[in-house]
Amino acid sequence: MPDEDTPAKERSKHSEEGWDTQHPENLRGAVVRLLHPVPLTVLLILLSVLALIGANVFGWDSGRVLTRMADHEFARGLITYLFAVTTIGAAVVLILAALMGRGAMGDPTFERGKEILALLLGVFGTIVGFYFGSEAHASEEEAIRLSQPLLSATSVAPGDSIEITAFVSGGTPPWSYGIAFGTADMVEYAADVRGTGWITTRVVVPAQLRPGEATLVLGVRDRRGQTMTRSTTVTIVARPP
Repeated sequence: MPDEDTPAKERSKHSEEGWDTQHPENLRGAVVRLLHPVPLTVLLILLSVLALIGANVFGWDSGRVLTRMADHEFARGLITYLFAVTTIGAAVVLILAALMGRGAMGDPTFERGKEILALLLGVFGTIVGFYFGSEAHASEEEAIRLSQPLLSATSVAPGDSIEITAFVSGGTPPWSYGIAFGTADMVEYAADVRGTGWITTRVVVPAQLRPGEATLVLGVRDRRGQTMTRSTTVTIVARPP
């Protein structure tokens, strides 16, 4: 016959091992085990990933982190930063453990930490070398170029519009452009250049311009922030009564 005390023994065993979460002390023990560095780190990683995905799905990701991961420059910088923080953090933990006397040479835990740090340093060194090497190579890339803009008319009255045609090449696409009457500092790069590099647009002459010569400035900017401007002279004529 089976032992009638088996269920009671199993309940007692589970209670001793902390499986019974109905008692406050057992629940406290479960929380303490959850706050252990290993499960806590895993939990934080999972929560951060879910939070990032949720923010992107519901449109709360104002920085567009997941969307910008397709940009290799942004992704490379983010990965480098994460590995730098992780590697430096692991090194700080090992240094503190050695200084506090909790990690003596030959201790298995300390040796495992050293092996992990060596692995991180190898990966981090490779990433940093590739990152800064690519940046140095990028600095030698071809400069952005912009042709002299062609105007549909060189004599216009205030309030009229003129068509501007130009071509941009070089630099790092995509490009953006802006047009201003005045100086290059007044250009706002708010419009996108089509993939072919051609700029064809119409601009309205500001009504406050007085008759005489005015400077029209066309500027372009690439993804890396390189800018190039071209200026031309437009004759402002008085509008006939």
